[in-house]
Amino acid sequence: MSAQNVLPLLLELASQILGVDDLGPDDQFFELGSNSVQVLQLMTTLEKDHGVVVELEDLLEAPTFAELAALCTVGQVPAGPRT
Repeated sequence: MSAQNVLPLLLELASQILGVDDLGPDDQFFELGSNSVQVLQLMTTLEKDHGVVVELEDLLEAPTFAELAALCTVGQVPAGPRT
């Protein structure tokens, strides 16, 4: 999966997890009422089912789905903590 395909995937999964239709790239996961369980569900589903790694730090720092998609690591597990 290319990085370009991450945004539609994020929107689809977030819509399913949050039960919200018609999400857009400028919507924000936390402003839509997500909780810690939903955050973990999104991160786990992306990595296990699609090979897309999202760091918790990225979810906190990138408020919109478009910004988050740009930070995702596709097809590899991160080497360790960022410095």
